[in-house]
Amino acid sequence: MNKSDPKNKLLKNTCPNCRFENRLPNFFCTKCGFNLKKSTGLVPKLILIKPDKTSQEFKLDDQKNIIGRHNTNTVFIDDEQISRKHAVIYFDQENYWIEDLRSKNGVYVNGKKIALPQRLRNGNLIKLGAAMLRFELSNRSD
Repeated sequence: MNKSDPKNKLLKNTCPNCRFENRLPNFFCTKCGFNLKKSTGLVPKLILIKPDKTSQEFKLDDQKNIIGRHNTNTVFIDDEQISRKHAVIYFDQENYWIEDLRSKNGVYVNGKKIALPQRLRNGNLIKLGAAMLRFELSNRSD
């Protein structure tokens, strides 16, 4: 891996406290423990990739984000293959995780069915029923 490659800079976050280069999506500096999430303003979101190549964006919060077919969920997807409360994405003070809520058709992250909570990384692809979503961490200004 070429350290001078501009793509590599996108995967790192320099701690303003100790200048250590942390890999995303770490929200606390692995060297000094500084809260990087507050300093970076990273916003988690899901991008629903529709069959017609259009997309829909769902901003997530640091609480529990329920994904499913029920219209009161944080992320509502109208798809008969998705359970009413299919999955949850939550933040544990360090990372974002996705967990299957005993759905009928399961949750897939990057093509692999998950049985236990799975840590999410920037760019992970999530499949629920026929729906494909991409997990993204972006700057507040995006």
